[in-house]
Amino acid sequence: LDVHAQFVPLNDIVVVKNGAPKKVSGNAQTRKRGVILQHGTILLKVDVEKMFELLKVPAEKLKGKLIEDVKQRVTSLSDTLGRNVTFNEAFSALSVGFEEEFKHCKFEAGELTRSENKLVQKFKVEKYESEAWNMSR
Repeated sequence: LDVHAQFVPLNDIVVVKNGAPKKVSGNAQTRKRGVILQHGTILLKVDVEKMFELLKVPAEKLKGKLIEDVKQRVTSLSDTLGRNVTFNEAFSALSVGFEEEFKHCKFEAGELTRSENKLVQKFKVEKYESEAWNMSR
């Protein structure tokens, strides 16, 4: 995508916009029982006002200050490039980038197995469709 970004420890990827670093990606990782779980976000677009409508913000008094702080520190790929960046475009660029960086890495399209589909349905019903689970977050 020709975005000049850099890693900033502990877990951010930033671009410089108007002379200031702005976060376009945040990441987290955990290692348990011989397994690594890497989770990350890449902001294609961001509506900070909408984001704070959906998040549980502790006090209305803090909400405005937090929104202004986030607006100063966060941006998106679309905003950075001055054009709409679609999911498919970002997915393709990431795939190509990983394959170029890690020569032995080749992504292949695939389907979920029968047992994976059963787990999807189980989690859908027991968690993601459950008001109790969703409201506890």
